[in-house]
Amino acid sequence: TPKMTSSCKTLVGYTILQFECTNWRLSHMPTIMQGDGWDYFIMKVDESYVNQITNSNAVSLHVRRGDYLSDTYKDSFKSLGADYYKNAVNEVYKRIENPTFFIFSDDKDFINESFDWIENKVIVEGNAGNRSYIDMYLMSLCRINIIANSTFSMWAGILNSHEDATVIYPSTYMTQKESEVKLLKNWIRI
Repeated sequence: TPKMTSSCKTLVGYTILQFECTNWRLSHMPTIMQGDGWDYFIMKVDESYVNQITNSNAVSLHVRRGDYLSDTYKDSFKSLGADYYKNAVNEVYKRIENPTFFIFSDDKDFINESFDWIENKVIVEGNAGNRSYIDMYLMSLCRINIIANSTFSMWAGILNSHEDATVIYPSTYMTQKESEVKLLKNWIRI
């Protein structure tokens, strides 16, 4: 097993995320998280978000739109609709009391317009571009993750530090294909 170095961590953050094979991810998790783990990544985290997340029944909710709406991907990747997110939020209410929803997205205007039905929410901002990994870190701190059809938020669920973490994921990732059934503890397919 190679020792984790700074260059490996950068590779983990931006390249390894492309792998979707659950067995590969799980077998390499000790290597990915050995050494400093998240410490390398969290040097520029807004501590107010960390405090809000760690002092509440935090639920991350990830909405990916940007490139999925582009001509390149719109026929391949499904843009998840309100039904998925409403069903996922209902599942959360079955599991914890007084959740606070931390919403992460590449389309903040859409979130402000389309998620007004969620009462107790925080729209996380300021982590775009080369700071996107901070969103993944913050999502991994939440008790429950509602993930998009995205390896980015899927990794947040995999890296979730809570022993009793729950990850809610969509049954359809691609427009023409069902998602794989995740054989991970407390992963719920909707």
